[in-house]
Amino acid sequence: MRRTCPAEVPADGARRGGVWGCEIPRVPARSPGRWLVLPSAAVSVLFADGGELALVDAAGVPRALPPGPLLLGPRVTTLTLAGPDGPRCPRLLLAPWTVHTLSGLPMDRLVDRIVPAEEVLGPGVRRLAGDLAAAGDCRDDALRRLGLTLSRWETRGGPPAPPVLRAWSELVRTRGTASIADLARHAGWCHSQLGRRFPKQVGLSPKAAARVLRWREAIRRLAGGEPVAGAALGAGYHDQAHFGHECKAMAGCTPRRFLSTWNSEGFREDAEFLQEQAAVDRAEYSSEGRSGEKERNGGKKSAAPLLLR
Repeated sequence: MRRTCPAEVPADGARRGGVWGCEIPRVPARSPGRWLVLPSAAVSVLFADGGELALVDAAGVPRALPPGPLLLGPRVTTLTLAGPDGPRCPRLLLAPWTVHTLSGLPMDRLVDRIVPAEEVLGPGVRRLAGDLAAAGDCRDDALRRLGLTLSRWETRGGPPAPPVLRAWSELVRTRGTASIADLARHAGWCHSQLGRRFPKQVGLSPKAAARVLRWREAIRRLAGGEPVAGAALGAGYHDQAHFGHECKAMAGCTPRRFLSTWNSEGFREDAEFLQEQAAVDRAEYSSEGRSGEKERNGGKKSAAPLLLR
């Protein structure tokens, strides 16, 4: 059971630094396990040592991943990772626009990619692993430390654009059911501006982000015990067949098969993150989106980060 402890700064204060969540390992992994990584707009950083993590393909064949911290970009498909520390290695979720601000890298270049984290965030990324280790079992303390660490980093990209945050906030509020016209209206941009600038800071296009949020809402309902048809309609799908089609596209199987795999022995998933991310988005980014903060333009930027191949 997770222990809680008071934090010097409320967790929300750290989350304003762009940290959406973290997972702190509590017991060593006793045997190799598999871990599902669901579609998400979040950027995951995995702190696995020794190159023991592997990416499992559709045929069930593992392929070794590079050693050291790994960065998983925003995704529209489900991944399966395997390794002795896979389900329990320290990991954190970052808002995509935070990674854009820190690295200067257009986030649409990281969609469905797994790359060494240092290529994007620099050598300081290992400090984040130290923050997680120093926090022990206290999630709030970890969030505070991580937020403070990130706030001190040099930035290579601009701050998150308020129109992007407003559009994202509306997507989260409606759980992916908002139309592109509604998103453009909330952002204060035309359709073409939204379609061009949103992916640069979020990675996913507005339409892809809506698909991901809607699918995750349906999975959340399904995992909560709702029947497939009810979960589909509750999440905003036209019917059960529509949800089934999206599930095959994002997870490679039917909703029932996915739920069975998700709950099977040896698999772990970010169910807490799924709920926590939505709660943080609604509480924080909706208010940031309404803040009316002016976009900062100009100013000399440092050199661009290493280009990813």
